[in-house]
Amino acid sequence: MVLSKLALTVLLIRLRLSLFMSRYLARTCPKCKNYFAVVIPVPLDGSKEVPINANCLKCGFKLAWKMVQGKRQTYSLALRIVALAVFFLFLISSLAVSQQTGSQHRTIKRVVDGDTLVLENGERVRLIGVDTPETKHPNKPVQRFGKEATAFTQKMVQGKSVRVEFEQGYAPTGHKDKYGRTLAYVFLEDGTFLNAEIVKQGYGHAYTRFPFRYLKEFRQLEREAREQGKGLWAKGD
Repeated sequence: MVLSKLALTVLLIRLRLSLFMSRYLARTCPKCKNYFAVVIPVPLDGSKEVPINANCLKCGFKLAWKMVQGKRQTYSLALRIVALAVFFLFLISSLAVSQQTGSQHRTIKRVVDGDTLVLENGERVRLIGVDTPETKHPNKPVQRFGKEATAFTQKMVQGKSVRVEFEQGYAPTGHKDKYGRTLAYVFLEDGTFLNAEIVKQGYGHAYTRFPFRYLKEFRQLEREAREQGKGLWAKGD
């Protein structure tokens, strides 16, 4: 049963390929002199002779002959096969990108610091558009307000189910930064946008070195946090 289905699938693919690479020829009916188009299929088995069978749509006269392919037709076939291969490669790459730029439902296993998370499978996520004070950097001491930023992110998402979303512009790098962390946006189940909330509450800067879709909004959120003296921007702290 499986083999018969496979054979049928292969047959359908061959038929579609043959139709895709077919050529058309205008012929005159010897009986009524009516012009009509004849489909000339390109054989996929490499044979030179192509059997042609056609009926005149006006008088019904039957025509049958064999056409011999020359070098020109063979060259045309090669070009069409290449074009078809390029099309399928484009389709596959488009599907891959669309999957990468979609969203996933994941669980936050732990919080490394204010802008870095670890998922249930051990994958590290770096929040896009946010830069919180360092607490775990190997070459930097714990920075001012770093512990508070980490505690805020822990309270927001640690152990919780979230929706992880990707930035299409980062697809060429596989959505990874230079440290191998996955670059992403994180949304809580109630719709809260974690990346934006960190900036809004003053626990981090808007990181705008690289473009992303919410860049203008994040700059505005940082501006408002500064004006309101939140978190990092608290006066006299």
